[in-house]
Amino acid sequence: MNTAQDDYTALFIMGPIIALVALGLGFMVVRGAMHGHRLKQGKKGLETEGRYLPGEAQRRGWQYAPRDDRALTLTTFGSVERATPAGSPQPGSTPQRSNDSSQDFGLGFVFANNPTTAAEHVMNFSGNFGQYTIFQHRYNDATRTMDERYVYEEKPAEANYRSVFAVRLPTVTPFLYLTRRSRTSVDFLSYDIKVENHRFNKNYFVFGHSRRFASDIVHPRFVEWIVGSEFDLGTRFVLHNGWCLVTFDRILRAHELDAGIGALEGFRSHIPDFAWEMEYQG
Repeated sequence: MNTAQDDYTALFIMGPIIALVALGLGFMVVRGAMHGHRLKQGKKGLETEGRYLPGEAQRRGWQYAPRDDRALTLTTFGSVERATPAGSPQPGSTPQRSNDSSQDFGLGFVFANNPTTAAEHVMNFSGNFGQYTIFQHRYNDATRTMDERYVYEEKPAEANYRSVFAVRLPTVTPFLYLTRRSRTSVDFLSYDIKVENHRFNKNYFVFGHSRRFASDIVHPRFVEWIVGSEFDLGTRFVLHNGWCLVTFDRILRAHELDAGIGALEGFRSHIPDFAWEMEYQG
């Protein structure tokens, strides 16, 4: 029996496999580090902005509240976590959510509604299109205990943050959600609404309860505007419960207020007036 030859053959076969495994692990480590860096950058300046935002709101003559959870009605979508008191354990293998995520296409997961959820730096004012509301949506994920329970604790330094810009619409419209494509978009590809623009279809997806309404909103002029604007990944455009929203995956920053309002008004200005008078069905 040729042991040396067998060892060489085994090494020849296993070598590429080991290399691939090492490469995969290296990729995961790098990707995890990059994700952590993005999260850190997204939260950078929390304390600084907490000082700047009240003064900026006062300078502009806006109403301001450091926290007002009534604003969370704007980001309460279909799939939400079961409400339990903050700090109390919740049994189960995973945090419980409702079964209607297909109705909001995952927004209930992006804007989790649990005992740690808060609306911070809430600003209300009147502008070009009527009543505006801006705020910072914050929540913590549940942590798992040793006895297989989940506990919700408010930890701002470890929380998830979204900045929300919203303006009230003249009437309630069918639900519509548009955002940049990402790896997770494949989960809902069967719902995706396409338009006659390859670049738009490649970079964005559109979900809606009414395809006719979606086609009226995502018209060629709107498509040209949004493609030309090149919004960051994580920017979301939503029509929901009588409100027009634009949200960003980062904390609310004073120097970005005008840019957020500009994106919101750009979205709102491209909605045709006849949309308020139509009776849309699925």
